[in-house]
Amino acid sequence: MKLGLIGGGFKPFTTGHFTLLSKAMADSDVVVVFYGLAGRKKGSGYNYTREMSKDVYEIVKAALERVYSGKVRVMLGVPTPIVTAFQAIEEVKNGTANHGVLSSVGIDPADVDEVAFFSSPEDLKPFQKHLGGPKEDKYFGDLHTTGRLSFVGVNSAGADLDDILAAVRHAYPESSDEDLTDLVQMRGSTFRGLISTRDEAKISKYLPNFLTPDEKKQIVTILLQGLSENLFRLYVQATLRENR
Repeated sequence: MKLGLIGGGFKPFTTGHFTLLSKAMADSDVVVVFYGLAGRKKGSGYNYTREMSKDVYEIVKAALERVYSGKVRVMLGVPTPIVTAFQAIEEVKNGTANHGVLSSVGIDPADVDEVAFFSSPEDLKPFQKHLGGPKEDKYFGDLHTTGRLSFVGVNSAGADLDDILAAVRHAYPESSDEDLTDLVQMRGSTFRGLISTRDEAKISKYLPNFLTPDEKKQIVTILLQGLSENLFRLYVQATLRENR
């Protein structure tokens, strides 16, 4: 079995995050999503509380496991998604479910031949800093040196855009490359700013298509609870930066 892992805070899970998942699904037999529930403080411009995050998580988890049954498993990343991903890799290294991470989603570590962690290039740093160092054996054993472990940087603004569009297209078969590029390049900060428009259709556009219209509407309703007076200003600033 080739196992794919992704993890993040997902505040919330947008079409940009779906890029990671789609690439992982294209390259793996089974993908485990480690989902964090950390909120955003009021002073950050958008008050996305832990309670809101949990409500969205429940909707996203049910939808992912319904649409991609047998292919995608979703679990909370406790204490954090990064820590849980390290634990999953350690279980593959040892061939035993010592942390219970993989067994909790029905995977026997002994059945995993290869494991890959998919993330944006900058978010791979906590993992890659141990490669070639004194702690590599502790965390990864010989998984990386023997080619059984890989860290895949997914950059939707880089040279691998064509591969990303191909991976995502199954969910948007009628969309043009231009429209797909807009979806996969959505950043969390820009999306949170977009919420200030209160335009449900515009917000829903950047919620992935594995969600039904009703599920998208539920999520939008939850997201609108977190509006603050500074949000529109942040949206404008993020839009200007991206258009430079």
